[in-house]
Amino acid sequence: AISATFEGIPYSDCFAVEMRWVARRQGPDLEIKVGLEVDFKKSTLLKSQIRSGTISETKNVHHRMFDAVKRVCQSSDDPAGLDRDVGASDGGIEDVEEEETSQG
Repeated sequence: AISATFEGIPYSDCFAVEMRWVARRQGPDLEIKVGLEVDFKKSTLLKSQIRSGTISETKNVHHRMFDAVKRVCQSSDDPAGLDRDVGASDGGIEDVEEEETSQG
């Protein structure tokens, strides 16, 4: 998992973003699932807006990262077969999904 904090944006001291990528072999293909969680460090009335804004703003980043990983895998001389189709079943990342966690 990757944890990111931000500086210079409003309310950045209230939250951090946790991102995860999980790759799993599906026959000759590779399935990649992407998820993120907005972890609130402080209480704020803007929680919903921060969460939705973070998800929409990070989608482009995840798509660019996926494209970079796909290029590396397709150009690899790896005998394990990583140069096969990555994300062939869906053509890439459909959506970044947010994980819900309960905080006791």
